[in-house]
Amino acid sequence: MSHSLLFKWKHFRPEVILLNARWYCRYALSYWDLEEMMVKRGLSIDHSTINRWVLQYGPELDKRCRPHLFTYTPIAQLRPCLRSLFHTGIGARPLGNND
Repeated sequence: MSHSLLFKWKHFRPEVILLNARWYCRYALSYWDLEEMMVKRGLSIDHSTINRWVLQYGPELDKRCRPHLFTYTPIAQLRPCLRSLFHTGIGARPLGNND
């Protein structure tokens, strides 16, 4: 969906909306905390408005950011590294030996 259609009829700029939704999802901030932070920046935004933004844009943020959060390494690529660890003796200690 295009950028202009996602934020059509909103009273605030898309950057402000995404910033609040992203901060709420990423950090342990309450809606009240975000409201105070926006007041300090000269914006009068109610906490219930931020709640609606998170509910509306949170799933879309998650869908777009999720693929970039984790990198998957197949086990076939890890085998040479694990093999070298065990051959050097780092992981070759027997279990249950408390010496």
